Amino acid sequence: MSAMSDSRWEEIPGAPPRGGTVVALGPHLRHSLIAYLAGPRHVQRVPRRLGDVVEQVHGEPPTSRRPSDAERDEIQSRLVEFLAEFGIPAPPADDEWRLYLPPGVCEDDLWAAVNGPEVRHESEASPPEVLADLRTQLKRLLGPLA
Repeated sequence: MSAMSDSRWEEIPGAPPRGGTVVALGPHLRHSLIAYLAGPRHVQRVPRRLGDVVEQVHGEPPTSRRPSDAERDEIQSRLVEFLAEFGIPAPPADDEWRLYLPPGVCEDDLWAAVNGPEVRHESEASPPEVLADLRTQLKRLLGPLA
């Protein structure tokens, strides 16, 4: 794996890169790997928006609410822990990302590539192997990664 700067997250711009299909990448484990590897050439930083928490108790109608500070902290903590296993620094806690796909590549192509048999799952391969698999598929779809 090539050395990646700790500031790589900050290198991802707030302004959109080139046009194309836009894929929202939230603070999810595999999404964060994709955003980090694709880098500033293909990714935009945007403010993190966590969806509502929906709760239903004993057959009562479901209710929804905004996530608590503790729930937001838990999401960030799990993300930081997961990324550390891959040698990737923590992303800014208030960011999520938008991946810009090149013309001719759709969102289904992205998910088929990064979740397909060519990319081993974290449970069956070492972090460097998973990163290498993801990087190969992202280069195939996006072109050069920055």
